[in-house]
Amino acid sequence: MKKLLLLAIASTLSAGVWADCFSIDSSTDKRECLQKKLVIADKQLLSAYQENLGTTTPETKQQLIKAQRLWVQYKEADCFYEANRMDDRTGFASNQLACLLDKSISRAKELRERLNN
Repeated sequence: MKKLLLLAIASTLSAGVWADCFSIDSSTDKRECLQKKLVIADKQLLSAYQENLGTTTPETKQQLIKAQRLWVQYKEADCFYEANRMDDRTGFASNQLACLLDKSISRAKELRERLNN
């Protein structure tokens, strides 16, 4: 059942960057792997965000700041919800980290695409 749940999660998330972390048997090592990947993804997200801030007008800069703050709140709340609704309570932290990682990667991609438009 656990593997089926993890496969279902993996198939629904577009990035799949964290899939190798779920092949690790130890829960602690799995969380550590995901955390390391999340740190990298968040650095890439911050870079994309800062690049966008540097290319906007003062008016749109304030709108982007507000939107990003709200997006962070959404990301954290939604991933907490998603991890909570899973049957496997032992995998809560890993599921939450995988969700946060996926959302950070997606948001960084979205912000980078805006630079090209």
